[in-house]
Amino acid sequence: MTSDWSRYVEGCSHPFTLVHGHHDPVVRISTVRDFARRYQGRARLVEVEDQGQLLFYARPDIVLDALSAYA
Repeated sequence: MTSDWSRYVEGCSHPFTLVHGHHDPVVRISTVRDFARRYQGRARLVEVEDQGQLLFYARPDIVLDALSAYA
């Protein structure tokens, strides 16, 4: 979200999942929600209330579950 990913998403019709921690100090959850709303119907947002930027290291299960849904 610090970069504009729209060009990658708009050129693709596949669904995608965003996994984001509420306590991320760089990218606010409201920014991620807005991005997901723009692609409603394709975007799924998984919000993790008790995590921040290092979500993958603290809760790899959440990230891997999201990935496994596409395998």
